[in-house]
Formats: sequence, structure tokens, C-alpha cells
Amino acid sequence: GNVAHANISEEELNAAADVTGEILWTAKTMTVSAENISIVKNTFYHEGKEFSVIAVNSQPGQQQVESYFQAYILRYVGIIVLVFFAMTILVNVILSRWISRSVLVPLEKLRLGTKEIRDGNLDTEVDYHKDDEFGQVCRDFDEMREHLKQSVEQRLKGEKRRRDMIAGVSHDLRTPLTSISGYLDGLMDGIADTPEKRARYLKAMKIRTGDLKRLVDGLSEYTRLETGQIQCRLERGDLRTFLEEYIAGCREEAGRDQVTMILKADRDHYMVLMDEYELRRVFDNLLTNTVRYREKPQSQVEIWLTAKEEENRTEIVYKDDGPGVPEESLERIFEIFCRLDDARSQAGEGSGIGLAIVKEIVEAHGGSVRAENRDGLAVIILLPDAPEDREDS
Repeated sequence: GNVAHANISEEELNAAADVTGEILWTAKTMTVSAENISIVKNTFYHEGKEFSVIAVNSQPGQQQVESYFQAYILRYVGIIVLVFFAMTILVNVILSRWISRSVLVPLEKLRLGTKEIRDGNLDTEVDYHKDDEFGQVCRDFDEMREHLKQSVEQRLKGEKRRRDMIAGVSHDLRTPLTSISGYLDGLMDGIADTPEKRARYLKAMKIRTGDLKRLVDGLSEYTRLETGQIQCRLERGDLRTFLEEYIAGCREEAGRDQVTMILKADRDHYMVLMDEYELRRVFDNLLTNTVRYREKPQSQVEIWLTAKEEENRTEIVYKDDGPGVPEESLERIFEIFCRLDDARSQAGEGSGIGLAIVKEIVEAHGGSVRAENRDGLAVIILLPDAPEDREDS
């Protein structure tokens, strides 16, 4: 018959004929597979005409299969290798950036912070605030730096306090000793040549000796308080009753010093923890300070009691009508040997220890003390209230 369409090569057609022989042309339908070739034939009719379709699939040889394998597989392997290297490089870049941000950056900040501390700068914080392990390390480092800063500040304050104490003691000892030495020279050289002069010299020497004794006693007392050698025995007591008894007890002495004392309170009872003996010394020092530095011949002292229930504390305000203190010096007046006038050079004046002792005793009670100017000097003391079941300690 005639060939309507063909894409079978002559070699494939001859190979099919070799396998099937004449059957390829005479059979209507056929399916044959042999060696490396498969033949399919199918016959159909259209408009009275007969048509046959022959399909030949010749399998490639082993060498051809291997060449296909090498061509395709090696190509894909090359692509896979390239993709692997590209992914490796990308992962390395990402890991490097992550390590840089998460590890190297905080380590560098810690290194710089350590360098600042080594150079003596304790104010530089480590600026790393992420919520991870390094963030916790940086926060711990900052806490250590702050603790070290506070320790250094306390050490420097302690050294300054010791220097001030030595300077104050030296100055305060020098003044009465120089005076006593001068009077002794006068007695030995015969300058005091009358009984009246000798009596006057001896009286002056006694006054200066009293100044020395008060200075040494006050310094010894302050040292024992500061070093904790004196322990306050705190007992539950009524602060109003204590102050009423204190004012009554010192009324005669206060009268001789031209001092009027008034107690004002907003309730009947104020139960606090206190050592009455030590607290009496607090008010003795405050009263002495009022008389010593007043500018008027008479003084009025008001003591106010106020309950601070929300704080579980009682406030004591000791206020005199003296000259007060410069605002910039209010925080310093409780430091040892802090005096704001020429009292160092005045015989019989203060030693600069009294208010420092006040502060130590109040703090030993678990309280606090500060000073303000209120038409005179006001010393504000806060003492903790006593629990109902607390008797003593």
C-alpha cells in the first residue's frame, strides 16, 4: 500500500522486518518484542479504506545507555555540588553575622567595660540589653561595677572622714594646749605676780582642760558608736511619755540657760523601739547645740511628734529659733568635726562631734535623721514603730 506518513528510519524498518518477516506486512494486528526492539501494528478502516499504523521502538545499546547516564547524571551532580557550595557559603555568611551580633558584639562591649574599670572609670555602663545569655552576663557585670563603685565611694568617704577627724582633733587639741602652755609660761615667768592673777590663770587653765576632756570623751564616744562597740538595747516604749519626762527633768537646767521647751503631739501615745539612755543623749546634744550657737539671749525649742502610720514610723521634729544653717551645708552638719563658723578658735565652743553622735545613735535605732531650715534649725528624726508583740531586743 501507499505510505501516508512515516518517521521510522529505514534502519528501524529493516530491523523490524528481520524480526517479523512477512508477517509485518500481512498481519492486521501484531505486537512483537525481541532483543532490543518492539513492534506494534494496528489496522483500522476509514471511509472504506484500510489503514495500518506500525510503531517501532528500538532500545539503545548498553554503551548508549551509559553515555546517557554520564551526560545527565554528571550534569545533575555538578549542579548539586554547586548548589551545596552556594548553600555552604550562604550559611557561613549568616552564621558569621549571627555570631558577630550575638557573641562578638557583647564580648567587645564587655572588653571595653573592663578597660574602663581598669582605667578607673566606674560610671560607664555596658550598653547591651538583649534578653539572652550574654545580656544576663552584661547585667551581672554592671551590677558588679556598681557594687565596686559604691565600695570605692565608701572607701574614699571613709578616708576623707579619717583625714577630717585627724585635722579636727589636731586643731581642737592645739587651741586649748596652746592656751594652757601660755598660762603656764605666765605663771613660771612671774607674770601672774598677784594672787588674783594666779587664780585667774588657774581658772582659765581649768576651763581649757575641761575643753580637752570634753573633746576626748566625745571623740571616744563617737568612735565606739561608729565601730558598733556600743549596742542600743531597744525596748518598746511610749515616746510621748519619754519626752514629757525628759523635758520635766531638764527644765531647771534649761531655765538656767534661758531655754523654753514645748512638746506638741497629735495623739496620746507613740509606741516605738528605743533605748531611753541613748535617746536622752540625742536630745542632750541637740539642746547643747541650740544653746551653743544661738544669737539671742533666750531660746525656744519646740518638739513635734507626728505618727507616720503609712510608713510605720514616728516623726520627731526638734526645732529651735536659732540662726539656722546655710542650705548647702544642711547635709554636712551630721559629719564629724563639721562646723560652719569660727567655733574652732573659740574656747568653750563646740567640738563638732555632737550632731555626728546624734546621727549614729538614731541609725542604731533603725531610724534616720536630716536637717531643714524652718525659721531656725529643725532636726527631723524618724524612728520605727514597735510591733504590738515586741518587747525588747
